[in-house]
Amino acid sequence: MTKRKRKSLGDASEHMKSVRVEYVPADGSIPPIFANQLVVQNDGQSTYLQFYFSQPPLMLGPPEERKKKLADLESVKAHAVSRVIVPNSRMPAFIKVITDNFNSIAAVLQDQSLADAIRLDPDSTPKLGGLQ
Repeated sequence: MTKRKRKSLGDASEHMKSVRVEYVPADGSIPPIFANQLVVQNDGQSTYLQFYFSQPPLMLGPPEERKKKLADLESVKAHAVSRVIVPNSRMPAFIKVITDNFNSIAAVLQDQSLADAIRLDPDSTPKLGGLQ
């Protein structure tokens, strides 16, 4: 059995190049999806963002009947609408973009006290988890 020498590819940087990313907008083939629930999980290498949609059931009938239906209601289903997997190495950039966008929305709210109450601190790390 003969051992073969590995050929060196030289400096890795000579085989790499930085290029810009061109973002191509959806052409209509990706339908917009409304989500009002979010579950975030992490496996150590990637963050899984699972988006869900839920709505309260339609309660019809006289007030007594609606009251009983509401009393009997134990849960509301949230249906998965999308699952996005993000490498953990990209999460800080994603969180910064989302935080900056949210803070710009909060800044234009008419009620400044409400904007102050919901403004995110860009220097803090948001806690991720299931949102209610």
